[in-house]
Amino acid sequence: MNSRKVVFIFWSTLLLGSISGGIVGLFMNLDQFVGDGTANFLLGLLWMLGISAAFTMVAQMGFFAYLFLHRFGLVCHALTLYGTASNGF
Repeated sequence: MNSRKVVFIFWSTLLLGSISGGIVGLFMNLDQFVGDGTANFLLGLLWMLGISAAFTMVAQMGFFAYLFLHRFGLVCHALTLYGTASNGF
């Protein structure tokens, strides 16, 4: 997997998570955002999109950290398995 694909996965997941989280959050708090006019509705939608984008980024940081650490662990395990990292001590 090259860096272009990783960046595409990051942005597409961020967009999908933000939109879906914003819509769900808006419908869960619909009575708060509909009562005071259009500006309140648009600001509420913008707020929900921002909050869901933040949660999406935190989830992606955990996922990419897992990918890095898992690959690092596989390399370290392979080095110790074949005796190149340990000198017999």
